[in-house]
Amino acid sequence: MRLALITPSFSRDYPLCADLCRSIDTYMTDDMEHILIVPAADRALFAPLGGPNRRIMADEEVLPTRLTKLPLPTRIGIPGLWHKRLRPLYMTPSFTVTRGWVIQQVIKMSAHRVTDAEGTVFLDSDIAFVRPFSAETFLIDGKLRFLYEPDCIYENVAQYQGWQDVACDLLGIDRFPFAHDNYIGAGICWRADRLAEVRARIEEVGGRPFHETLLRQSSFAEYVIYGIYCRHVLKGETGHAETTKSFCLGDWVYDTATPEGYDAFLHGLTGDHVAVLIQSTSEWPVERRRAAMAAIRTNAALA
Repeated sequence: MRLALITPSFSRDYPLCADLCRSIDTYMTDDMEHILIVPAADRALFAPLGGPNRRIMADEEVLPTRLTKLPLPTRIGIPGLWHKRLRPLYMTPSFTVTRGWVIQQVIKMSAHRVTDAEGTVFLDSDIAFVRPFSAETFLIDGKLRFLYEPDCIYENVAQYQGWQDVACDLLGIDRFPFAHDNYIGAGICWRADRLAEVRARIEEVGGRPFHETLLRQSSFAEYVIYGIYCRHVLKGETGHAETTKSFCLGDWVYDTATPEGYDAFLHGLTGDHVAVLIQSTSEWPVERRRAAMAAIRTNAALA
């Protein structure tokens, strides 16, 4: 199966994305293509990251519609005391307002406009590889891995329930009691044929292009939509191999604000992990992120 790596990013995450790219160049052992998708205004910033196996595209090339960024501040606060980052807002052709994170989800759903690979692996900017990997890393018995963790979500239940309900509505199936199942993680893999079916289903149910339907939503989770389609619409052979194991060690599992939690994170790499995620929302300085990555490799006897 031919796979492509896809990373939607933007200027604020450039240092993290640069580290991701360096880690891919260091540890990738085959020639999978890595595609960065960034706002057109950020393309020049990301240009130095291009290479033989890395292509840089603009959001505007990938999105099936034109959006207008609203001229609003991206950060508010009191200097030296408090600040809050604000995500950009965009106006759609139908004069509704949508957010940058919604647009990134639509971009992922539009992967067919980016690559003709049979499968895609979505990598956020705040991931970095720490071990050698290849296309085989994302396959199990020749099938593309599909993250499915049953009966595990017992925090933020209302949010997950909302995502499940929206997925059911978009896919035209009856809502059902929250199953406590999880489809969200770092480095999610999708099949191109299944994704095409999801888009077609959303268009059939919504009566309009899939992107118009999605951009009208105030909140949804693209990974939940795909997961619900595979498990509750197809209800059978999907071409995927279900797994509860991620190939990425995530910091969200640990309370890294405490010495004990931070130490546990630094020793958390297992044989299943080839990459590490430190969430960009944690706002760790780049130097601390790099020191943590180095410590994880040392503790796993990889340095």
